[in-house]
Amino acid sequence: MMKKTAGIFLIALLILGAGDLATAALPGTADENIRSLAIQSGGRVRTFDAWARDVVHDITGKHTWKGEDPTETVLRWMSDTQAAYVEDVFPLVHEPLRAMIGLDGSDPTLFSMETLVNNDALVRIAEQSQEATAAGRDMTVEQGKAASVFNRVSVLHGLLTRDKVMLIPPFEGEQVWRSVNSIMADSTAPGATVALAWTGLMEAYKRDNAEMVERSARVLNEELNAWYGDDVDTAHLKAELLYRKIDPWSIAKWLYVAAILMAIATTFVKKPWIEMTPRLMLLLGFLVHTGGLALRWYIAQRAPWSNMYESITTAAWGAVLFGLFKYRGAAAKIIAPSAAFVGFSSLFIAAHHSLDPSINPLVPALQSYWLNIHVIVILLGYASATFAAVLGHVWIVNDTFRPRAAKKMLGGVYNAIYRMFQLSVLFLIVGILLGSVWAHSAWGRYWGWDPKETWALITWIYYLGLIHAGYAGRLRERGMAVASVVGFLLVLMTYYGVNYFLSGLHTYASGNAYEIPMSVIVYVSLEVLFLAAYAVHRIKKGKQERDAKAARSSSKPALESR
Repeated sequence: MMKKTAGIFLIALLILGAGDLATAALPGTADENIRSLAIQSGGRVRTFDAWARDVVHDITGKHTWKGEDPTETVLRWMSDTQAAYVEDVFPLVHEPLRAMIGLDGSDPTLFSMETLVNNDALVRIAEQSQEATAAGRDMTVEQGKAASVFNRVSVLHGLLTRDKVMLIPPFEGEQVWRSVNSIMADSTAPGATVALAWTGLMEAYKRDNAEMVERSARVLNEELNAWYGDDVDTAHLKAELLYRKIDPWSIAKWLYVAAILMAIATTFVKKPWIEMTPRLMLLLGFLVHTGGLALRWYIAQRAPWSNMYESITTAAWGAVLFGLFKYRGAAAKIIAPSAAFVGFSSLFIAAHHSLDPSINPLVPALQSYWLNIHVIVILLGYASATFAAVLGHVWIVNDTFRPRAAKKMLGGVYNAIYRMFQLSVLFLIVGILLGSVWAHSAWGRYWGWDPKETWALITWIYYLGLIHAGYAGRLRERGMAVASVVGFLLVLMTYYGVNYFLSGLHTYASGNAYEIPMSVIVYVSLEVLFLAAYAVHRIKKGKQERDAKAARSSSKPALESR
């Protein structure tokens, strides 16, 4: 019975997760031959498959374009450059900028390369953004948006001209890879066979000639593989193909969903094996999650927590790890689904098209062994605070709707929240101290009141204060639950807000004006409404309790007089 139930859940999850994957339609062996090609891009050698995914994301802002496999999309664009030039692929949703350049009212808000490069107003604003950068001035929001659009356009331009298709390994005595175009004109140059095979592939793909596509892909793969030698680490390329193919984040995400669903099932079916399933699904999700991080580390040859995308996946891993700790009492049943919710929601956010999932080398400022230590410690501090906030929501909801029935569980949840606060204080202070040592090594000073440093210190002081307030009895269960939710808003400011909206050494805001995303505004507004609604509930509840107590007190003398 257990196997049958697990099988049903796995099938359901595969159906739910099917939307994360794009199907390939390259004929025969052409699919593997093309995807496994090595190409230099972004400072490292990666697979053609990974490069195509990055290119599609850089141009369209989405992980796939119109449900098409990224490799297919890139081949289609390169094989028919004129069609790609007039295809509406560039998103421009910022209404004020569209109004300034005469494109307001357009629906959908997608434009072609032809439209954008011939829009004099947009070109002028993009030039102004370059002038502001050169002069050391901050760009306006519109200038930043225009610069971003033209960055996307430049990617497609490099694709259509094939100047950025760096498929040709370095010639003897050289270190720089070459584009296919660079050897097209010289039929006697090394790699001429590669250029010929590439030309044949493009022509065959444009004409939809499956046989020629397969043949050209095979020749291209054989010629390049014979040329690679020591310039290409094929083991890392195979690992990257595996990473992209299995997509560990999607697997982990739906295993976390399974943990939540099975936890809900335990409220209806009282069987010992069902009560074990949520924790088992959480553990399986954690193992897949760990495998994804390890595989990404191996491919990148660096710690996988150097950007926003990677830090979210790593912090989610930490929260799930804390959820796997041993908890006693009635609260143990709610811990696994709460941790699974953090894992699922974090991976869901990471998969959003605005975050770049590409694997790139570290910028010089981050090329330090301190990255491996300082960042992961800080992220674990954020992870424990996030998990505490989810548990705080659980406490508040149960206290609102079933305070008596959940009384035992509420005590256990409070204990878990308090333990997460302790972990936050520990990890944050260690991370801050390690960061100060790194700052001294990089910038010659331990502390400079940089916005990131300041807000990290404020966050640590906040949680340290909560621990002391709890120990002294100043804050009890209800206060700690509310404080956990407020604390996460503080973490959100330290982790996300500082990065984009304050200028400093740790941030992305220098020289740019960023808009606060509507999703963040909505989330913060909902949290404020949640806490306000709970406060109103408690005021009404307190008044009812006081009125009931007063009624009992007034009725007692009347009974005694009888």
